[in-house]
Parts: sequence; C-alpha cells; structure tokens
Amino acid sequence: METGSHNLLRGQLNGVANEDSPLLLPRRCRARFLIYGRVMGLRFVAIDFETANGDPTSACAVGLAIVRRGEIVQTFYHLIRPPTRRFSPFHVALHGIDWKDVRRAQDFREVWRQIKPWLEDAVLVAHSAGFEQNILRGCFEAFRIRPSRNEFVCTVQLAKRVLGFRRANLPYVCRKLGIHLRHHHAESDARASARIAIRAAEEADIRSARRLARL
Repeated sequence: METGSHNLLRGQLNGVANEDSPLLLPRRCRARFLIYGRVMGLRFVAIDFETANGDPTSACAVGLAIVRRGEIVQTFYHLIRPPTRRFSPFHVALHGIDWKDVRRAQDFREVWRQIKPWLEDAVLVAHSAGFEQNILRGCFEAFRIRPSRNEFVCTVQLAKRVLGFRRANLPYVCRKLGIHLRHHHAESDARASARIAIRAAEEADIRSARRLARL
C-alpha cells in the first residue's frame, strides 16, 4: 500500500500602503496580487482516478488537489485494491500500476472513508470529468455506498471555452500553460486539473467554482 499527502505552502504578498504611497508593491507583485484577489473565493477539489481495466469499478489509484481561496493547499494520493486482480496490459502501460502494487492496499470503501470529508458537497474538477463521474458511480454501486452529490467542472471544456484551446488533451494543455505533469499519476493529474481551473477562473474573472461549472 502506498499513500501520501502533503501541504503546499505558498508565499503571500505583504505590504503597507497609505495615501502617500499607493503603489508600494512592485508592478509584477501588484499584478499577481490583483489576480489572487479575483479568485480568493475559489474553492473546489480536483480529482483523478486510474483504473485497472475498462470496468468503472476497477479504480486502482486516486489523487486529489484541495483548492481553497484560489490556491492548492493540499494534495492526496492513495492506491486502491480493485475488486478483482484483472489488470489489462493497456492500462498497466499507461500508469505503471499492477496487482502486486495494490494487493495489500485498501479497497474503495476504506479509501472513501478517508476522502469523503473533502468530497461531500464539494465542487469536483477533473479533466474529462465524465470519466471520473463514471468511476465514482461504478464504485458507489459496487460497494453499496450512498453516492455523494457533487457538481462537476470539466477542464477539457474550460481549456476550450475559456482558454481558447482547440486541442485539449491534458499533456498538451499543461505544456502550453507551463504546468508540470506526470501524466497518469493520479495526484499529478489532479494537481494539473486544479491549475487549469484556477487559470480559467483568472481569465474569466470568476470567483466561484459553481459559476465555473456553468460556463
């Protein structure tokens, strides 16, 4: 079993301004401060699953990126033991996870108990959000868990509608936006999706994740 979470501490802009010195901060800092102020109300959880095969109940890893006040404040990664040992060669080639990696990991029900406090009633952000919705739905049904009610924001759609991309696969968008990505690692994909959503909120001057969901 492999599990991990960590906090990301970001620098804050501090300064004192008065009538005699209204422009105390350097120009680039003022610009960053204005952007930060616009998205301070942004609050959501980015989520990404990897699966063992094409079955939506076969989640084998989950990654989360928790966003508060427009910043990623924490990330989470956990391997998941699927209901069966069937790992397709195609999926293993994508994410590098196979049965030996997860045989002693917790199953979805146990992992859900850990992530449920973050996800309940949260706006969820994902790249190709329909895929993550399908995985959640399949796992809820398989483990007879009462499903959570979440609005989803799809960063594929944000990349196209707000950021002007014609191609919107995750590696391409991240490369163009200068976002670090370890593709098909659930935590990295979740973190990248969060950064795309934050960038779209800045571009559209949106302070609410629920408004992002309606774009």
